[in-house]
Amino acid sequence: MGDEKVFAQARIELLDALTANQIAAGEVIERPVSVMKELVENAIDAGGTVISAEYRDGGLSLIRVTDDGGGIDRRDLSLAVERHATSKLRQIQDLDDLTTLGFRGEALASIASVASLEIETRKRADVEGYRLRVKGADEEPIVEKVGCPAGTRVTVEHLFYNTPARLKFMKSPGYEGGLIHDLMIRLALGYPHIGFRLENQGKILFDTTDIDNTEDLAEMFFGKEARQALIPVEADVSKGRLSGWITAPPYSRGTRKGLHVFVNGRHINLKDMQWAIERAFEYILPKGRFPLAILNFRFPGSLLDVNVHPGKLEIRINDLDMNPSLTRALKTAVSGGQPTPLTDIANAAVTSAGEHSKAAVSRDNLFTRPVRDWETLYEFTGNGERQLDELIRGVLHESGAGQSVYESGPAPAQWGVNEHNQSLRALAANQKPDGFSFGPGIEFTVVGQLHGTFILAEVADGLLIVDQHVAHERILYEGLSAKSALRESAQMLMQPISVNLTTGEEEILIQNIVTLNDLGFVLERFGSRQYLIRSEPAGQSVDQFMFKELLEQIGDKGRGTSVEYARQALLTMNACKAAVKANTPLDVSEMNALLAGLRTTEYPMTCPHGRPIMYLLPYRRLIQAFGRSS
Repeated sequence: MGDEKVFAQARIELLDALTANQIAAGEVIERPVSVMKELVENAIDAGGTVISAEYRDGGLSLIRVTDDGGGIDRRDLSLAVERHATSKLRQIQDLDDLTTLGFRGEALASIASVASLEIETRKRADVEGYRLRVKGADEEPIVEKVGCPAGTRVTVEHLFYNTPARLKFMKSPGYEGGLIHDLMIRLALGYPHIGFRLENQGKILFDTTDIDNTEDLAEMFFGKEARQALIPVEADVSKGRLSGWITAPPYSRGTRKGLHVFVNGRHINLKDMQWAIERAFEYILPKGRFPLAILNFRFPGSLLDVNVHPGKLEIRINDLDMNPSLTRALKTAVSGGQPTPLTDIANAAVTSAGEHSKAAVSRDNLFTRPVRDWETLYEFTGNGERQLDELIRGVLHESGAGQSVYESGPAPAQWGVNEHNQSLRALAANQKPDGFSFGPGIEFTVVGQLHGTFILAEVADGLLIVDQHVAHERILYEGLSAKSALRESAQMLMQPISVNLTTGEEEILIQNIVTLNDLGFVLERFGSRQYLIRSEPAGQSVDQFMFKELLEQIGDKGRGTSVEYARQALLTMNACKAAVKANTPLDVSEMNALLAGLRTTEYPMTCPHGRPIMYLLPYRRLIQAFGRSS
């Protein structure tokens, strides 16, 4: 046969129970948070009013969930750990009227195949309870009588002990524990009438047993500023009903982690719904800023397909008008809601929010004034460059009259803060030969300012339109970067800064304390989730709001955030905060100084966030648009 490979025809055989269950567990149980999710959802389905969750070592050595629900009947206990055994439906048609979070009957069997599982349970009407123990799918469950309170307690130990390939892909205990913490916050927000208690390594992280409303939960998890900004949402959305809360501007967050959407009680991740929420705030919040949303939808079960994801994290909704209806409902709620009181907190939030904080617009008409064409021009991220191009073409009545300096290369919206240097270098290296670049050799003449936001300058190639905020941001960023590289790593504060953290923020702080210390922060614990900042990075100016936003950014990246990433994030926030805002009139000398400063920067074409700074309207296009000969 030479080098020819010979493949023997393998026979088809039925997998043994252990192998089949471990393969199935790989779909349902990806990591410790998957176990916690299944157990807590079972506790909710059982009618628990107080649910306690505990974990150790990120959930790998111990996960325990206790509820005061209805308990499990002795006759059903052994069956509960069998695959496809459930009390929640009998036939496929029952999915149309499903009222529970679980329905497949796979969770306990999958957990038992990769961990040690113990269930203690008692129904309220019974005098004594029962305990079931099982370790691995090849063992028979052991059931015995035991004294225990009414309800159910499930203990999972040594997760993935018999699947080392899965175990080696687990991240640090802090990271895995952070996922569990986020999960429990979501469940608490979705079920405010249930008391949740979360414990890690014997320490109580939060306890909501004395809270029964969403507003207090929002304050506990996201802080006082978030609660002050909440406005209620009640509306019919196409074929369903929407209720919940959303924050009014100027409150905003730096990530989408605050967008909590529940459909018939199930927390879901739907990109279309997130987009619909963001669309409602498109001209109200800065690009890259997001509201806090806690939204509950109720749809007829016949419109939902909940059986499309192994972890039940996604669903399908048969309602094409749902997302437009959601956007309209949120816009109506925000326009009718009362903005956050003008406190120091709110003012600081407006300032730190960045370039789209339109200071010259009164707060009274912030939500009611019509959106003008120039505000479409202002959206220079995502498809903003294309919007501007199309708008200019429309004004000139000639298709193709505008030319972007970014016609080649990656879209600016794809660039993150952590990779901006690489993107900028690539952009600088890939300028079109006949394109436009802005540098020391470029001569310009300022001809005016548009709506207090854009600087208009004549250059040899045509009309240059410069966003004054992001231009100033680039100048400040490079100046701060240079100073930061030359100075000592930390500077002690004459007056320490007091900062109150939520439970989630404190967890991020603990996980990244070494990174923050290396960056230059020295913190002192002052009370329950209260800290004093004794020193800050040299050359930086940090307040409590900026520090909390920094925690949010590094928490979104996960444990192991590098010092350089945190430093770049802080520099970007400082530059954005200090830069001149939109709707700020500038005189000619100020505009000249700004463009001259921009001309000397290393990367004058984009801001530190990766957004374009300028747009060129070529002179030759104008000549063509007006039918003039060159």
